[in-house]
Amino acid sequence: MALPPPLSMGTNGPRTLAGLVQYAVSVNISDTALVPVAYAIDGDQVIDRVSFIPDADLAANGTDYWTIQLKNAGTAGTGDAEMMAAVDTRASSLDGLSELDAEDFTLTASSVNNGEVAFFDCEKSANPNNLSGLFVITLKRAVTY
Repeated sequence: MALPPPLSMGTNGPRTLAGLVQYAVSVNISDTALVPVAYAIDGDQVIDRVSFIPDADLAANGTDYWTIQLKNAGTAGTGDAEMMAAVDTRASSLDGLSELDAEDFTLTASSVNNGEVAFFDCEKSANPNNLSGLFVITLKRAVTY
């Protein structure tokens, strides 16, 4: 499946906070979807944190739920290297979340190189409520000595 074009900077433009840069990607989806992430690549930045803030409660349910994975599609846009811990069930399956209560994901990889595309792979299982809220990506400077 080809990725849609990245969101514009006007849609998910940066917010600066104590030296960190944050981007927000708003979603309201009812079916499995790929959500591209667009941010300015500075060669010495890495992803520090990824969170999801739901617009409404997502009831805990072992059958009806969303599975989320941040992936790196590479420069060709066709890759699917996973960047989050799949074993972190609170983070990878969004259920039992309260409205406006941020859920942090566990990252297993943090770098997206210049020209590469990152995206959220949002898959639904059975019949959950719409996935509605904000993905918040926080970048920081990579420290090398």
